[in-house]
Amino acid sequence: MIFKNAIINDAVIFKMNDSELIPLTQDGETILLNSPTARCLQLLVERQGRVVSRDDFLEQVWGAKGIIVSQNTFYQNISLLRKSLKKAGLQEDIVVTVRRKGFTLSSDVVIKITEKSDVAETSMLVHQSTASPLTPVIREAESTNTTTTASVRTNLRSIPKWVTFLLVLILLIEIIIFFGFIYS
Repeated sequence: MIFKNAIINDAVIFKMNDSELIPLTQDGETILLNSPTARCLQLLVERQGRVVSRDDFLEQVWGAKGIIVSQNTFYQNISLLRKSLKKAGLQEDIVVTVRRKGFTLSSDVVIKITEKSDVAETSMLVHQSTASPLTPVIREAESTNTTTTASVRTNLRSIPKWVTFLLVLILLIEIIIFFGFIYS
């Protein structure tokens, strides 16, 4: 998957690297998406105009990372994506269900792929023209906090799988020893 930024319907910026939805109007609030939900939106943006099947989502969003999830988890992420887009300020439902085929973005959706500097400039211009002078400062503070949170989340994922397995194995041995002493 390619990481860029996208402006959706001139109303919301989707910062793919930060898994963040930032409203360009005062109708919404900044939303930090969980990683799978953000990857679902990214896949829809990258394949705009085409239907993305459930199997494609499962493979691209979870399977590529070696994770197997239930269909329920997938549908919960699609639901969360729809709710988050509305909270961020998009009035219409832009994620369309194509029965028995998958999901796509509505044909009315306009996506502009931008570079990071373009997004920052656009965001600041909109906030300066529509909001009080304090709003951009608040936005910068929120953006810094969510970036830090996203960095911490990424660092936790960089732990090798064998270390995680070893820790779980040690924990299980400790539990077995603990219960062995209780029942002996």
